[in-house]
Amino acid sequence: MGLTLFFVAAAGFYLFAVWLFADYAESRGYSFLLFFLLGLVISPLVSGLAALVAPDRSAQVASAGPDLAQLGELADLHERGALTDDEFAAQKARVLG
Repeated sequence: MGLTLFFVAAAGFYLFAVWLFADYAESRGYSFLLFFLLGLVISPLVSGLAALVAPDRSAQVASAGPDLAQLGELADLHERGALTDDEFAAQKARVLG
């Protein structure tokens, strides 16, 4: 239910944005229908182009995952007093390389 509501809201916002674009064009003397249809076509193309151009960060996040998990465990041990400040600093330096 929640995901469906999200998509309905996103579609409504998208149509509203296209309508504003066409309304602005009409205020400048252009055809509302022409710019409404143009907005419907161009907007997804621009979004798709942005997705192609944007770098893929998933590989960077996946490679940083184990290091972050180890640092979190070390911080937890340090907070509980199982590691001294010097031991924590040494282990952190080892994890970070």
